[in-house]
Order: sequence, then C-alpha cells, then structure tokens
Amino acid sequence: MKMIITELVMLLGYGVVEMLANRLLRQKKPARRLLWAWTIILLISSFWNLGFYWFAYPMIGWMLIGIGMVVRQLVANHQFLYQRFWPAFWRLSVFFWTVIFILSLFSWNLPVV
Repeated sequence: MKMIITELVMLLGYGVVEMLANRLLRQKKPARRLLWAWTIILLISSFWNLGFYWFAYPMIGWMLIGIGMVVRQLVANHQFLYQRFWPAFWRLSVFFWTVIFILSLFSWNLPVV
C-alpha cells in the first residue's frame, strides 16, 4: 500500500511541476505536455509493481504497437516520416502505459516464477 501511495504522489508531483512550468513559461502556443516523460514515469511505476517477469509482456506489447504503427504508415503513405510518427507514438504510449499501470496496481496476486 505504501508503494502505491508513493507512485501516485510521484505522478501527481510531476503533473503539478509540468503545469507550473507551462504557466510560468506562458507562450503564444498552447501548453505542451511532455508525453515521453509521462510514458517513462508510468513505465517505471509499472515495472516496480510487476517485477522482472511480468513486465516483459507489456514491453513486448509496446514494441509491437511501435512496429505496427511503422507498418501502417508505410502501407498508407508509402513512406515513413518521423515527424508524423513520434507524436502519435507517444500519445498511444501514454494511453497504453496508463492502462498497464492501472492493471499493475492489482497485480499483487500474480504468481511469481
């Protein structure tokens, strides 16, 4: 229980820091979220909850998502452009790791191999 509270405080803390930074650095552009940073924080938190063995399965899924997005872009556009790939990849990664993090909170009864 203590670890879950620590992880939630860490997520909330980063969210507050990001919100304050966006307010302090007000620009004419809309506020940008650092999706890669959210992904890394959620990835590390999921790793702490799942452990070495069970963490491999979400990691494999994440890699398959990336490969699938590349193949989809190649088939649809007949070219691969990083400028189109990265924003979509990080948005999908944040969603994926948020779901994995929430599921990992209930993983205490998974068998240890």
